[in-house]
Amino acid sequence: MTGAQGSARLALAAIVFVGALELGCGTGTSRAGSVISTLDLSLDGEFPGEQVGAAIQIGSTPIKLQSVVYSQVFGGGPQPGETFAIFSRNADGTVGTSIFDAFTLSSDSTTLLTTATATSAFTFQANTSYWLVMVETPGSFGDWDDSVQSTYKSALGVTIPDQNTSFSYFLGDNGYEHDYVNASEGLQVFQVSGTAVPEPSALTELLAAGPFMVAILLLRRRCKAG
Repeated sequence: MTGAQGSARLALAAIVFVGALELGCGTGTSRAGSVISTLDLSLDGEFPGEQVGAAIQIGSTPIKLQSVVYSQVFGGGPQPGETFAIFSRNADGTVGTSIFDAFTLSSDSTTLLTTATATSAFTFQANTSYWLVMVETPGSFGDWDDSVQSTYKSALGVTIPDQNTSFSYFLGDNGYEHDYVNASEGLQVFQVSGTAVPEPSALTELLAAGPFMVAILLLRRRCKAG
């Protein structure tokens, strides 16, 4: 194997290595952390139910979920048997079905913020809306505090829908029903943290450029040798 061939192979290996880093790590710490938060909002009171949900809309960047933090000041923290889940959100904004529920719950006794930490991989898909749902045992009410305010902080294109923004599921006079609330009436107090999922095209484009870079390297070596 000639020196030029060895250099070309090393160059191609470097391209693959850098591409793998890009695919595995994204573009840095700015693409990880809080993607949507209303934790700065003042608390209004209890928003109780057997299920209580907050809607989010994912932008053009898929998000690997890390955790959801939600306020339970008025309810005193998680109720016995309380769990957390991600539900699908129907085209009309109503709640769909549970699609992910692998969470562990922990609560801060001072702030009464509950953290639902994902224990296995889940990715919010691009341009898709979801319901974040606190789930109680049947017949038991839990609280997820809300605010009368409707502002929030966001990153990576994640937003909160204006219509059917929150819901409470409970047993009423006509049986079990969902009570939906719009953003103009206030938001649930929560924060979602996650990591941007790199687009596969980034590595594809880098690898596609590889042969051209190798060809240029070989040509330069030949020119110097001549």
